[in-house]
Amino acid sequence: MDRDETKPQEELRVLTHDPVEGWRPVFFALVAVSVVYLAVILARTL
Repeated sequence: MDRDETKPQEELRVLTHDPVEGWRPVFFALVAVSVVYLAVILARTL
């Protein structure tokens, strides 16, 4: 983030949010399914 040098006293603000439970396993499952799907397509084209 770039500081606005016209207002040197102002602190930088960081936007955050509370983590949502359960999305990490869903994300990894979707990545795994995608990799398997691409591997099947690659195997069928050889």
